[in-house]
Amino acid sequence: MVEGVSEGLHDLETALAAMLEGVTAVESESIELAMAHGRILASTLPALMDTPPADNSAMDGYALRAADAGRTLPITQRVPAGHAPQPLAPGCCARIFTGAVLPEGADSVVRQEVVEETSEGAIIPGPLTRGNSVRRRGKGNAAG
Repeated sequence: MVEGVSEGLHDLETALAAMLEGVTAVESESIELAMAHGRILASTLPALMDTPPADNSAMDGYALRAADAGRTLPITQRVPAGHAPQPLAPGCCARIFTGAVLPEGADSVVRQEVVEETSEGAIIPGPLTRGNSVRRRGKGNAAG
């Protein structure tokens, strides 16, 4: 006999059957959302929209094309969260804030702590991987 192990142990099937004895399924019911805390959905609830609804910045920084990294880029716009950006021209960057929609043409964000602003623009370190610090549309939940 192994030390610390009782001779009265059951195999998995027997133990599971003993646990489930007397357990019955509960009928589902419709309740107000405010009363749903601590409950479990009876069926799948499909997402009505993508979350996030558009590609957006995961941090405060500079939106740009990854291919343009490694040089000084003119800052052509400021994109706070909740505002629609203008398309981004090649060879330019946009000052962007967490949660703001990425301008069309941008594919990456560089965090503000590694960028130096000068009178000519933002000095963007490189190389940069496409998609850096970007939360993709629908990554949290896809519609449906």
